[in-house]
Amino acid sequence: MKDIFKKTILGLCVAATLSSMFSINAHAALTRRLYGDVNGDGVISKADAEMILQSSVGNTSLDKYQFIAADVNGDGKVNAQDATLVLKLLAGTITEFPVGDCFYY
Repeated sequence: MKDIFKKTILGLCVAATLSSMFSINAHAALTRRLYGDVNGDGVISKADAEMILQSSVGNTSLDKYQFIAADVNGDGKVNAQDATLVLKLLAGTITEFPVGDCFYY
């Protein structure tokens, strides 16, 4: 029993030492994208709302990350409701989307 306890303590000490030696940033290798920024230019604009509408009627297709960015209400669909929320954010009638402000991939 004492050996198990000693090995556990030793393992915890080694882990603590290693974690202090090597700083780990979980977002370092990830890309940050704004919800609502469908075209990926770093700005939420009327062009993004238009892309959402064009996608919702089948005139354009969105890749995986564009779809995530476009689904600002988080219902798993991209439609006019999402475009309306983007326009409301631009008009200042809302201050954030139901899904939040950004996601990482």
